[in-house]
Amino acid sequence: MIGRDNGGIEVWSFDTGPQPTLVFDKSLMESITSLEVGQVTNIHFDELIVTTYSGKLVSFSSNPSGAAGDEEGDATKDVHLGADAKPGKPVPTVKATKAKKERGDKKIRDLREELETLRAQVEKEREKYAKVSEGLVATEAAFKMNDRWALNADEARYELHIELSMPIDTILIQCDVPIELLGEDSNAIVSRTPPPPGSSAVLVTYRCQEPTNRLQLAMRTTEGRYGALQAYVWPRISPKSCRAKTFQIQPLSLHSRLQTRPPAIAPEGEKALPKMNTLRITGAFSLAEMHSWVVATLPEVPQRLQEEGASFTFRNTFLDTLLLADYRKGEATFQSDSLTTLAIVKEVVTKEATARKVQIQINLDVDPETVTTFLRKIDPMLCYQLALAKKVKLIETLKEVKMQEPDTSFLAKEYLEILENEDAIKRQLREQPGRLQFLYSIVTDLYVDHHKFKGQNVTAQVPQLQRVLQDYSIEAVLGFFARG
Repeated sequence: MIGRDNGGIEVWSFDTGPQPTLVFDKSLMESITSLEVGQVTNIHFDELIVTTYSGKLVSFSSNPSGAAGDEEGDATKDVHLGADAKPGKPVPTVKATKAKKERGDKKIRDLREELETLRAQVEKEREKYAKVSEGLVATEAAFKMNDRWALNADEARYELHIELSMPIDTILIQCDVPIELLGEDSNAIVSRTPPPPGSSAVLVTYRCQEPTNRLQLAMRTTEGRYGALQAYVWPRISPKSCRAKTFQIQPLSLHSRLQTRPPAIAPEGEKALPKMNTLRITGAFSLAEMHSWVVATLPEVPQRLQEEGASFTFRNTFLDTLLLADYRKGEATFQSDSLTTLAIVKEVVTKEATARKVQIQINLDVDPETVTTFLRKIDPMLCYQLALAKKVKLIETLKEVKMQEPDTSFLAKEYLEILENEDAIKRQLREQPGRLQFLYSIVTDLYVDHHKFKGQNVTAQVPQLQRVLQDYSIEAVLGFFARG
């Protein structure tokens, strides 16, 4: 039996062979806090008893009829073997069926009466509270919130899970660094507000139309832009109250820690280490100081070390580049096939060392081939997004042609596929609204960092690079980088 924090329930069986078989699954749309099997409402059938975060107690019975039995706990009462029955298969009489229906109707009436009584009690308590508070707002939010901010390495995105013990009314997301909000299937209405200059970079409101205790938001951060994301959550209660939670976005936020490091020379069929750029840092820093700088830069790093040195391996979940970190007292080495990653490490370590007045020396060994390899790695992503944007622009024109010409067989196969897949194309663009600009910024950062390590300021050439990217081809971009 498996209960998941996304509300999923699964029951697996090992009876038929060594491989488990899924025999039951259900989604309750809120976190599962516990589950157990037993005979609760009927002594003849096992039941799966589940509790949820909001306090619900749900029972799933193995009774084929789906009923929990009658009041006496006898699921076979009022049944007999009729003329049409097969041996061993009880057939309910008309009397038994009618009695069962009457019992069910009575239970429903009793439950409705109980609900009305509870509603009246709640309304009475609200009126009592309003008189006591005399319009004042409570200083502490009287509700529990379950939240989780985690990197989904498979999707290269962050997921913010927010769950309350009561229905959610509104969630406000405020972030002081740019983030890409990704599409999610939910009943919430999304409102994006342009923030005032000099304030937050992102200001988004999610309003839930249907009662839901749980909401999952997906977003992609931009490495090198680090700060804080704040979530303000209002439940659907009266009087209104809000709870705020802050989540940190680290400089290399899209990096995920690997348990093993790829070998320098791998056997056939396995992936070996690519060519690397190397950043060496030496100085009068302790192991604890360097480790604290690494913790501030990268996710999934333990807060404390048990040895006299550290060695970690990370993978960029979006670009599939590597970062190797090896450090001890007075010496640290960072290797990566992405110059931008090393530039971010250098920036953070320099900033932290300056704040602590620790003198450090930095040396960088650049392999020019890594720049070309990186650009070729990002080329398929750029081509896909450019093709997607082109298809979206063609949709309206092709729809007009279809209205004027019912027979569109004369159109090229490419255009016919666009018309057939119109909804899917629009959905992909809606789910990735800022993906193309995100990729453009990655190439631009690489260009700036590549020349910054050479001691050159190429800010004036960035607009030219942007024009090359607008009319993209991998050969043109490689040529622009080569010219410097």
